Amino acid sequence: MGSGGTFKIANYGGNWIFETGVTWRSPELELNDIGFMVNTDEVNYFFWGARRWTQPNNTFRRFQWNYNHWSRWDFSGRNLYRAVNTNAHVQWANFWSSGGGFTYENLDLSKNALRGGPLLRRPNGTAFNMYVNTDSRKRVQFGLNTCQAFGQSQIVRVQSYGMWVNLQPTNAMSVSLSPSFNRFQRDEQYVTQLDFEGEKRYINAEVDQQTFSLTARLNYNITPDLTVQYYGQPFISRGRYQNFNRTTDNPLGKTFEERFSVFEVISYDEESDQYLVDENDDRAFDYEFGNPDFNFIQFRSNLVLRWEYIPGSELFLVWSQGANAFEDPARGLARSITENLFGNNVRNTFLVKMTYRFLP
Repeated sequence: MGSGGTFKIANYGGNWIFETGVTWRSPELELNDIGFMVNTDEVNYFFWGARRWTQPNNTFRRFQWNYNHWSRWDFSGRNLYRAVNTNAHVQWANFWSSGGGFTYENLDLSKNALRGGPLLRRPNGTAFNMYVNTDSRKRVQFGLNTCQAFGQSQIVRVQSYGMWVNLQPTNAMSVSLSPSFNRFQRDEQYVTQLDFEGEKRYINAEVDQQTFSLTARLNYNITPDLTVQYYGQPFISRGRYQNFNRTTDNPLGKTFEERFSVFEVISYDEESDQYLVDENDDRAFDYEFGNPDFNFIQFRSNLVLRWEYIPGSELFLVWSQGANAFEDPARGLARSITENLFGNNVRNTFLVKMTYRFLP
């Protein structure tokens, strides 16, 4: 039987605040029958400290600077991860707010990057994020945010852009829209694993994944006891793979060339949608694997009518709609989502829920 838990010490009062502690999950811990657990065999140490200024002045109403660092070990004592971060957040005198942060990862040894394979060194990396939000008291509010991350030698590149808009045309109605676009590129993304001449081959590739989503919400109070709520989100994610490689017998090497060997002889069979690899360059294909490219489209929405017919007792009428589609990965995001968002596989679900409160 395994064990897990968290121990921490913190101070949240005053201008100087902090939190530090340790979280652990032993190798034998198994909680998936009652929840979802990503990793075991790890001890995570964390520290967070901040200095805050809460007395308003002519420049800002509130300002806070934070410092963080983390480190992770397995139960054998091996250091698997280290990172430091600093960030700052301010609410200006005009009630706008903004902030940003910087993170540096100087060690990342992954136990799950190869899906049950050996420990793999991931490249050191840096990341920064920024955001700005307008006055939350106004009937029209909006915000912008971005995150940019880069791995050593550009092995990993992440770009994220988002915004949100809140509208309140009347006291009884509010509307919000939140579009976002993310681009994730990694030269060492896991694809699959197979056997070759009695040895395991871990196949990886350079992936370029682009994801777009738009979240829409509407709340309308027809009366204090009768409300309408709507939620909708179109979503599309497309990933394309190239420059396939295999993990070498030195997955902890310091350079990409030490950890991975790029296939020099590889062919794509369009009819079978398979990649064929000649690893030993003997003019005969040694193994094959499926094309991992994907283009997934999804739409989810909920429309809810809520009526509190007597105090404490409610009636809900719900219409839920969902649709999934798979498109050619060679097609662009805009064309794919507009042509497949409301496809033939739309599923509609209608629900009725009623509660009654028995008063004493």
